Amino acid sequence: MESTTEGVVVEERWFESEEILSWTTSKIARYNPSQKVFRCVDCDFVGFLSRVAEHWLGNHASLRVFQCPRCPYTSAWARCVRMHLSRQHGETLTDNSMWKENPVVEEV
Repeated sequence: MESTTEGVVVEERWFESEEILSWTTSKIARYNPSQKVFRCVDCDFVGFLSRVAEHWLGNHASLRVFQCPRCPYTSAWARCVRMHLSRQHGETLTDNSMWKENPVVEEV
């Protein structure tokens, strides 16, 4: 399938595979090599793999996989934890230490 955007033909071929690929070991996204983006397998959300993974975890798995390093607050969205940390604790997170222990995250 092809679509046209401002006179440019954009090829819409999406790949998914049962085998483990170099870019992921999960089955939550399809990859479009011509556009170099991923699409959620459960809906039409498109983006880089990390954004699609966060989208899938929050919207389709309903998992709160991000946790504030200072208190029990959790969220399905990394940006919500960063905003909470800034507003509630007056801190800025400079690393990825807010991932909560969860076996699904390892799989994704």
